[in-house]
Amino acid sequence: MKIRTTYPPFIKAVDRYFGQVLSLVKEYQFTKGGPIIAVQIENEYGSYAADEKYMPSVMEIIKKYGIVELLFTSDGEGISDEYTLPGILATINFQRNANVKLDILQRQQPNRPLMVMEYWSGWFDHWGENHHLFPNSAYTETLRTILKRGASVNFYMFYGGTNFGFMNGANSERSDPYYYPTITSYDYDAPLSESGDITLKWKATVEELRAYAPGFPSSLPEPPPPTAYAKYGKVMMTGYLPLQQLLDTVAIIEQHEHPVSMEMLDCNGGSGQAYGFTFYRANFESLGGKVRVENRIADRAQIWLHTSDKLIFKDVFDWSKENYELTVAQVKNLKTKEVERKLYKLELLVENLGRVNFQWHNDAPPFATMDNQRKGLVGNILHNSEILTNWEIIPLQFDADYMKKLMSMQWLDIIGTSWIGPAAFMGTLDISGTPQDTFLRLDGWGKGVAFVNGFNLGRYWKKGPQQTLYVPAPVLHTGPNVIIIFELEFDIRLPSPSVTFINQPVLSTSTRETYM
Repeated sequence: MKIRTTYPPFIKAVDRYFGQVLSLVKEYQFTKGGPIIAVQIENEYGSYAADEKYMPSVMEIIKKYGIVELLFTSDGEGISDEYTLPGILATINFQRNANVKLDILQRQQPNRPLMVMEYWSGWFDHWGENHHLFPNSAYTETLRTILKRGASVNFYMFYGGTNFGFMNGANSERSDPYYYPTITSYDYDAPLSESGDITLKWKATVEELRAYAPGFPSSLPEPPPPTAYAKYGKVMMTGYLPLQQLLDTVAIIEQHEHPVSMEMLDCNGGSGQAYGFTFYRANFESLGGKVRVENRIADRAQIWLHTSDKLIFKDVFDWSKENYELTVAQVKNLKTKEVERKLYKLELLVENLGRVNFQWHNDAPPFATMDNQRKGLVGNILHNSEILTNWEIIPLQFDADYMKKLMSMQWLDIIGTSWIGPAAFMGTLDISGTPQDTFLRLDGWGKGVAFVNGFNLGRYWKKGPQQTLYVPAPVLHTGPNVIIIFELEFDIRLPSPSVTFINQPVLSTSTRETYM
């Protein structure tokens, strides 16, 4: 696929999609008495810039399906005459240097109104990065400049949010390792927090709008009181299911001659697997040598090599390693000293960490581009020079039906202080009275996914910066609540495996913050 171009299969899919979506919203346009006053054609295409015919094609599709309101484009530093459209309002996105950016926009279209379509109130985080903060003083200075120039402004973000489930996505950047998966929280340091609370930045926004935005009300309704967050405390994990039992619970086991990506599986009515984890297993005979994973894994894999009676190798690797290899040692007969042919079982659990949703055109290697976002194994696995065949593949999707099965199963009792992962752990949170918003803290855990009553809260990872997961009250209920943690680390060593529900978010440590 060649996305964001006029490549016929892609533009046909765009046409089909807009045909469905715009049929639902076209009656709500302003000219028909509705609230829709403008429609954006694409987003920051100047930074992608792959096909000069693409933007006009998308515009014509939008018009074809009945959109008659103001059309506009939106770009950051990629704004240019080449990828804006004649007669179409251009808008701009930025965070700092407002006068410079607005001058660029004004030079490009001197007789049109100025519009900041994305004023970045903060920023998002990738795993392993520092938590990003945009200081209120700088935020206020930029907003004041925008308003004093008479420009219109739209805030991105005004209200933070959460990438629940596996919906976090990723970015393709112009530096190694090129692929950067986004964390679960999308708090963004926005005027309204991830959980909906008013911040000092919100108050500063109101003050600036009141001072510099013509027609802004002199008074506003009283804001709601701060959210009362619950501190439910520690929940002990009492149940345990090893990876093999989790796989045995999956109804679908597919057989393929060669490994295929999750999207190319036969599950879900032939549409393949979209999210989660994919498990691969193959057997082979060897006199020793190398096992090599072609290309790169997409995106993170745990790998095991077994003989008929024991595990002899395990490791973790990710997209940053190309053509990963492991050594299969020669085994000699103790009597004859000849090398024996042994039967081996190779297993991989591959995690889709999120698909790329932004890239700088031509500034990333192929694996990090939006055109190459199939997940799982995306190449063959070779033993020496021979391609391994006859694969068993299991989609571990953690969808709603699967979670219902897990919650109804008989779990093993937790005994001892260490476990072999990956594995799932279960505990119960008892709530008396009306449930409240809270935050799940996973101190001591490594990497995985957390569920409450079958609802996927998202990923956690000890590399941070995020330390808690937001738990909105509607996913809880009065009485017992089932907590399931799918932990990926091989060796889990917790004296008493537990999680803690606290009454405030922890999106970083004090030493893991970056001020933009």
